[in-house]
Amino acid sequence: MIVQAVEAAVEEEGWKMVVLLRLSPVIPFALLNYMLSLTAISFFDYTWASALGIIPGAFSVLSPPNLEEHLRKRAELCDGLPKRYIEVQKKKRLGSPKQQHMHR
Repeated sequence: MIVQAVEAAVEEEGWKMVVLLRLSPVIPFALLNYMLSLTAISFFDYTWASALGIIPGAFSVLSPPNLEEHLRKRAELCDGLPKRYIEVQKKKRLGSPKQQHMHR
């Protein structure tokens, strides 16, 4: 039933309907991809209308506050990594404390 409604709407409005369907958060992308593959829309119209419809959602995810928060979390995760890397490399080079004592 939904597939037939999407097919009828795409036949009538073409790329406009693809843009509107991409803007809708209700229909998952995988399901929408499948439904649109069953319609007669051209690959070119499908591709550029999908790109146009995806842009607003991408900006909402990557808006400055969200991007800043994401970068801050990544920085917190990476904080201290250089120190830990150096410590691990020293341990690999020098061996365990017991090995160090035996080499003296």
